[in-house]
Amino acid sequence: MITRMFDATERHRRSILLGGVVVAAVEATLTALDLLSAARSAGLIVIFALLSLLIVASFRQARPTAFVVRPDLTAFVAPAAAGPAYLALCFLLMAADRVGEVLSSVHADGVSSFDIGLVVLQAIASSLLYLQAWIGFDVYLRPDGLYHRRVVGTVFVPWQATPAAHVACRPDGTKTVVIPPGVIPAQDTRAADGRPTEVRMAYGRPELVRTGGLTRNANRIIPHHVDASFLAAAITFYANRPEDRASIGTAHGYRQLQEALAQTV
Repeated sequence: MITRMFDATERHRRSILLGGVVVAAVEATLTALDLLSAARSAGLIVIFALLSLLIVASFRQARPTAFVVRPDLTAFVAPAAAGPAYLALCFLLMAADRVGEVLSSVHADGVSSFDIGLVVLQAIASSLLYLQAWIGFDVYLRPDGLYHRRVVGTVFVPWQATPAAHVACRPDGTKTVVIPPGVIPAQDTRAADGRPTEVRMAYGRPELVRTGGLTRNANRIIPHHVDASFLAAAITFYANRPEDRASIGTAHGYRQLQEALAQTV
């Protein structure tokens, strides 16, 4: 049942997010007018509890070993995920409730600078999470390189800057992604299958890597919507096969990639 719920959320992600804006607006209005306090508080507790359970369950799911073909973007993008939508809704409702409380205080005993600052921070955080959930992907491959979208920044890695990556086995049997000269990703000890959760890049030509926003570490690629081992194998394929990069974003190119990675991931 929960898997079907995640699938439905992924398919109708934007409609659900728009519905969340309507609910948040109603919540802020009712709070500001101090209406239905008991029912509203009980409803929020239930909603937050449900969203929290869904967030935990969705982020503990195994990340897919697949891309989505997007000819309109000339790219292979990470599949949409339900977790970011639930997280965005949770922060959106918290921000709306806080906005309503501040508006109510303005008409009562005034509002402090701390309260205003807190509302602004909550609004910024919820907006960033909402935007990320609306867009729906965090990593995609293009003919010119790898693009990684983060909450507060971006990283673009041209293929010319990317050394080959491969999946190796440690002595204890767990798998890890290795990119020469031997930089490896952090393992998620909570993951039941022991698969890596990020790819740490050792760039051959770091001067070609471009970053935007508040990106602090361009060497860490943390895919939230696609398996890290699968991503590393795809990086390896296109880093070593420049003649195949032009087919990225096409169904034919994706079949080539799948065939090449069938024995790798």
